[in-house]
Amino acid sequence: MVDFVGSCLEIQNEIGVYAEYDNAKTILVNTPHKTELFMGILHPDAALFSCPFDPLEAIKEHQSFIGLLEDNGAKVINVRDVLLADVHNQDGIALNKLKEAAKFSLKYFRNDIEDLSGDDYKNSVISTLNPELLVDVILTRPEIHLKSTDANTFVSASYKINPLMNLYFLRDQSITTCKGIVLSKMNSDQRADEVSVIKFVYDKIGITPLYQIEANGRLEGGDFITTGDVDFIGQGLRTNAEAITQLLENKVLCGKKLVVVKDNWYNQEQMHLDTYFNIMAPKKAVLVESRIGVSNNNIMSLRADIYEQNDQGYELISSDHNFESYLRNNLSYSIIPVPVDDQLKYGVNFLTIKTNNIIAIDGVSDKYKKALQDAGVNATWINFSNLTCGYGAAHCTTQVIYRV
Repeated sequence: MVDFVGSCLEIQNEIGVYAEYDNAKTILVNTPHKTELFMGILHPDAALFSCPFDPLEAIKEHQSFIGLLEDNGAKVINVRDVLLADVHNQDGIALNKLKEAAKFSLKYFRNDIEDLSGDDYKNSVISTLNPELLVDVILTRPEIHLKSTDANTFVSASYKINPLMNLYFLRDQSITTCKGIVLSKMNSDQRADEVSVIKFVYDKIGITPLYQIEANGRLEGGDFITTGDVDFIGQGLRTNAEAITQLLENKVLCGKKLVVVKDNWYNQEQMHLDTYFNIMAPKKAVLVESRIGVSNNNIMSLRADIYEQNDQGYELISSDHNFESYLRNNLSYSIIPVPVDDQLKYGVNFLTIKTNNIIAIDGVSDKYKKALQDAGVNATWINFSNLTCGYGAAHCTTQVIYRV
């Protein structure tokens, strides 16, 4: 567990990502807990999962991944550790804040209407829970549905939980620019409450977000990749034009140029920009083959709108470029094509830990591995066979909040 009392000031001074390929130094993660995952694996589709999986093995995979990140010199901060940090301090401040968050997450209902009259009862319950159970309340969102009876205690209940089972995909609740953190607004009802938890976490480690997407905006962090002078953002299934407008108007981005990658396929297999496009070095990227050499009228075509920064903010200077052509011809990128079968095995969703060094998911073809190697990319291949059933991999499970 991180010594938060000693490190908060250091963390505040070490926030920001200039380029995706710079050295990853501070990484926020959330190791999933079987309590959060259990309900999701009983109906994977409704949980935004692709298949059933073993939660206990998923936890082991995540813990091994953390070890590898630390071996590569990263400071890894775990959400559950942050929630539990300092709760035994004599001043009681951290514990009281945890209790307040738990009270917000626990709801009582009578006749399917939320019962707001029972705060004293809720307080008495919350006051008896130890910190670990308070965290479970925050991450499982319990609902107690009450009905009157004529027997015993004169009340019975049915119990429902709304666990944050996708919270281990820490990429999505926020984005990190060179200026700091921007909080997202999730596209899915199942994930809407995740942002409030991450906001609590940022507050506890001393980070004040620059902005939070609001109203009809929808932004998920897997759609954002920054490369210094150029920022890329996906506009498609999970992130919309309204959120991008809010980012521009509130001047939270850093790049001299913003490339909005418009995807009209709206398919869960390629829900975010980082599921079909990724970067491992300056001017070097991967792009799934199904998006290469595609005619403009094809549903798989990616179109790019280009904004440039000026003294007043950002100005749209051109629209509807072919994304692949723009990468090659306007930005001078070399592109490694990723076979569709390898993309489906999360071959695109690697984490760049420093220039030309990535942590990637094993199971992809030898052909793809060789293509990366021939391009000068050093890949460490890891087992995520259970975690990827949530539709994500190494990039999705990390929020790098500081790169050198």
